Amino acid sequence: MYAVADEAGTVRFVGISRNLAVSLAAHASALPDRVSAVRTHTFKDASRPAMEQLKRAWIAELGYTPDGNSEDARRWADSIRASVGTAEAAEAAAVPTAPTTPTMPTPPTASPFSEEAPKAPSGGEGGLELTVSNVDKVLDEVRPYLVADGGNVAVASVDDDTRSVYLVLEGACGSCPSSTVTMKMGIERVLREKFVDLGEVAAVEPVAEESKPLTIEMVEETLQPIMPAIRGLGGSVEVLSAAGGVVKLCYQGPAKIRFGIDLALKDNPAITSVEFVEAEGEAA
Repeated sequence: MYAVADEAGTVRFVGISRNLAVSLAAHASALPDRVSAVRTHTFKDASRPAMEQLKRAWIAELGYTPDGNSEDARRWADSIRASVGTAEAAEAAAVPTAPTTPTMPTPPTASPFSEEAPKAPSGGEGGLELTVSNVDKVLDEVRPYLVADGGNVAVASVDDDTRSVYLVLEGACGSCPSSTVTMKMGIERVLREKFVDLGEVAAVEPVAEESKPLTIEMVEETLQPIMPAIRGLGGSVEVLSAAGGVVKLCYQGPAKIRFGIDLALKDNPAITSVEFVEAEGEAA
């Protein structure tokens, strides 16, 4: 997670990236007048919903929506796609030429979703072993392009007998009417390049989680990712009750944080309404 500010200290964009160095270099190249300072937060094995919750909390802290997340969002997304090759080349040039073993595949210079991208061969001799872990690593090549458009992709399963791969398109990718083209032009192309005799590459619906009754503990767990931000701004929140989809909170702190709390909680499908109760001594 990162936030980019200009020389005046105004935050211009809040985003999520798997390769922060490349993203910042791309933004600086395309939008130099808007990139002067950065705030970052790293995750270990975080889910996309958890990262999105924190992103919304950061924006709520600001009290305004950065232009890079509203009317100028396309320019910031395009800056990654247009500059990612240049950023990667510059990063490579700055590193000594001693042999290294990369821990994550680097994104290709040309977008795998472009019509001009070369056709991928149907896997060669000595290809990667077809496992969920290896498929996920290969997908890191296309993730920068998906994330730039607010989407992502996850591996649902791998069929050892048919050598088929089943994926879940997440975020904007899941709701995009061009998701079939995305699968064929980019994701499937990259996978067939890496795995021998690959079978079907298909998108599937995510497995619905078993519905659980709403509890105070569930609400507290949902709030956990943004609690540092709430405390950092001098706020405090206590869960009073949670039942029937309605959560009641005793909240004290800046009014602008309420918006972020409300959004974070409503990301939980078990929560339909959030009611704020002022702490004693605070004006309603």
